[in-house]
Amino acid sequence: MMALVLGILLLFYPLAQIPAMIKRKHAVGHYFSADKRILVAKSENMGNNLNMQNKYAFFINLLCALLLIVYGIYALFH
Repeated sequence: MMALVLGILLLFYPLAQIPAMIKRKHAVGHYFSADKRILVAKSENMGNNLNMQNKYAFFINLLCALLLIVYGIYALFH
């Protein structure tokens, strides 16, 4: 059950970034920035340290969230 809740919470951050990515596509011409850093330091203690403007970090966060959700559903029914 805890994995399911953590997966849903972790999934919220990439989904919240999608409108900003669409605006960036219209303004700049691409969804992700050219910044190669996967981890960035946060000035406030909000969110994780993954750089959501980097395509690899975005998909790592998305993959971890989906894996936690699938594992949580699997553990819930078994």
